[in-house]
Amino acid sequence: ARRVPLLWILYAGYLGLGLGLLAGAAQLAGYVARPAWPAHVIGIAGFSVLIIGMATRTAMGHLGRPLRADRSMVLSYALVILAALLRLAALLPTSATLGLLHASAGAWALGFGLYLWRFFPWMIRPRADAVAKPAAPLMKIVPAGPRRAP
Repeated sequence: ARRVPLLWILYAGYLGLGLGLLAGAAQLAGYVARPAWPAHVIGIAGFSVLIIGMATRTAMGHLGRPLRADRSMVLSYALVILAALLRLAALLPTSATLGLLHASAGAWALGFGLYLWRFFPWMIRPRADAVAKPAAPLMKIVPAGPRRAP
């Protein structure tokens, strides 16, 4: 699965969900001081990563494209994962919090923007595996033959 980006991105998202649930359990047990940690781990490291992974996978399937990620897709995955890591780092009480938040937002926007840049041209065109068929006539024209008397 490590060599197939369309799979490892899903595993990364599921890992984020699991870690978020563990962070929630730790927060309820009193081990996590910041109550925002579980929500951010689940939302950013879990759902955002799963969304970019599933969006690319389902879009390629519905558009008749082979299920293979190219470099731009892998880069968008890396940017969303980076956004998650930066967002979690911004929860630490440091003087770099605001810079980390801005960097996280920028990486997230770039990741999903790259997805849009890559997929929008495919989405406004016919499926890649569609066979061009001539358009059907609006009405059938029957040639006039010799008339017979009734």
